[in-house]
Amino acid sequence: MFRRSFSEQGSPAFDCSVAQLTDIDPLVRLLGLDYVGKADRAKALPLVIQMLDDPDWRVVARADHDLSRWTTQDFGIRTSLAILQRTTGART
Repeated sequence: MFRRSFSEQGSPAFDCSVAQLTDIDPLVRLLGLDYVGKADRAKALPLVIQMLDDPDWRVVARADHDLSRWTTQDFGIRTSLAILQRTTGART
């Protein structure tokens, strides 16, 4: 039942998830990606594509993972980049 109401654009749950994607905290944006990923792919896809420009590599790696899983294409972003940023503070 949650999934059915969640996938309807304009539902409070969907709107909250979309709002999380623009939060200042990258962990909240990751949570938003988790929830948006449960929505209809046609609604989620444009939102997830926008997250590829996120300043946090963890969010970018997660968006890439979701897109790769949904489209079966490899976009060349590696999770190791997110680990590199966390350990060194560098963004490549």
